[in-house]
Amino acid sequence: MMTSQNNATRGPIQSGTSVGSYVIQRFIGQGGMATVYEAINQDIGKKVALKILNIDLAQQPDMAQRFVNEARSASKVAHPGLISIFDCGKTGAGIYYIAMELLEGLSLERYIESRGHLGNEECIAFGRQTASALAAVHRHGVVHREQKQCLNVQ
Repeated sequence: MMTSQNNATRGPIQSGTSVGSYVIQRFIGQGGMATVYEAINQDIGKKVALKILNIDLAQQPDMAQRFVNEARSASKVAHPGLISIFDCGKTGAGIYYIAMELLEGLSLERYIESRGHLGNEECIAFGRQTASALAAVHRHGVVHREQKQCLNVQ
């Protein structure tokens, strides 16, 4: 699960740091494998979410390959409930990154906190949207890592 904080100093990379052709703007969140930042592509000025593989994992070839495979797999699927992948790379310093669509707005967690609780119709709508996105990735032979853990699939 990714935690979210709106403070550039919370992540291991500081605001203003260049990663490939991207400049870090602010910290978005951190999960078990990677940290996500808002960044701007220096060449075209486009804002992106830049996912950076944790440095300790980047030094493990199997984990680095898993990260690159994630970008390849995700870029093959187009669906309104999935983000778009724009770029993937490795810097000369050994930093692996994935540049993806930056979504503005509340996370589902924050949305629920702001509402108190969701009604049945809203829960059903969110469930349908999630199931539709999962079906799209499954049609492409992709199973999310957290689903594999739930299903005990290798």
